[in-house]
Amino acid sequence: MNWRNTQTGRLVRFGVFLRDLPGALAKLSNLVAQQNANILHIIHERAAKDIPIGFSKVILVLETRGSDYIREIERGLKERGYSLEILS
Repeated sequence: MNWRNTQTGRLVRFGVFLRDLPGALAKLSNLVAQQNANILHIIHERAAKDIPIGFSKVILVLETRGSDYIREIERGLKERGYSLEILS
């Protein structure tokens, strides 16, 4: 990750649970794009012990416009039914 962006609060790492269905990851990435955030890294996990059957966990590293904007993205995803946590 870019140190300057980390220091200015422009980068965030989200953990998101998705239904393990075709198109779920595409829908999430489309919503992120609609929020004008850029996905820098993505990890898609399906087989870990802490992931319920029928779900997958996605970790997204996003570049945003700043900390206020991160809260907007979080709110927007939660309003659309996503269960997420900010990891850093």
